[in-house]
Amino acid sequence: MTTREEAARLLATQQAILAEAKTIVEHGRTILAAQMHPGERIGDDTGFCTLTKPSDVATVVDTNQLDTFLLAEGTAEYRPSIVNEADAIEVLAQHAPHLVEVSAVVPGWAVEAAKKRAVAGENIPGVSVRPGKPVLQVRPSEAVKVSAREALAAGRVLDADGVLPVGGAE
Repeated sequence: MTTREEAARLLATQQAILAEAKTIVEHGRTILAAQMHPGERIGDDTGFCTLTKPSDVATVVDTNQLDTFLLAEGTAEYRPSIVNEADAIEVLAQHAPHLVEVSAVVPGWAVEAAKKRAVAGENIPGVSVRPGKPVLQVRPSEAVKVSAREALAAGRVLDADGVLPVGGAE
């Protein structure tokens, strides 16, 4: 077997290990997250797991209502728009500004600010607020990372119970 073939076999094996490890980790994350409360942190010298407590999320559910509300607040920006494009192109070349109409539009920054206000508790027409989704954060300690690398290098990927040996245990 050539060096390239050996490298390909090794890489295929590593990819299979990575895929299996990802499946195992995702399963463990699902189980632990279901047992935790948002904001909770558990762990020890092996590392910590935290289920985040995210902020609520605002979503625009009715653009017309929100635009009306924000325009009434005075957050409009005024932008020119072409009324008759064919004529405007011809006449604008001759400097005829009467073909340009200025209309009020709600800028993106005003929508984002309104969503933040809604999250803060203000009733904003056209905006709905839902709880944010917690995320499980897993932070293994450096010692566990070293043990994991050593276990992988020694071929001790999982013990009989499907657990990665920690601290040199076999």
